[in-house]
Amino acid sequence: MNYGYAIKTIRTSRELSQKDLARMLNKTPNYISKIENGDRKPSSEMIEEICKVTGTPYYLFALLASSKDDIYNLPSGELNKAANELLHLLVSSQRNVKQHNPDTHIIN
Repeated sequence: MNYGYAIKTIRTSRELSQKDLARMLNKTPNYISKIENGDRKPSSEMIEEICKVTGTPYYLFALLASSKDDIYNLPSGELNKAANELLHLLVSSQRNVKQHNPDTHIIN
């Protein structure tokens, strides 16, 4: 699991700096940097807190942190469920963007 990649992806998608996320978590930017660079592993409590403060569902965090091998080793039922939930999340977010900005177009 690459927790640093997941955190950086979520953080940048929310347009947060390391300093912003650190402040939200009552941590230092150095702490966030070490996790993102793979020098430190976050606790499960910290992962839950990151998900909470960024509004990210845990399953999406876990999917972002997963390697190709992690995903391919999932039972097909779980893989299909994760894929369907991710698709639903993406479609919902696109609808929300379109509702806030009518000039936004979704490319099929």
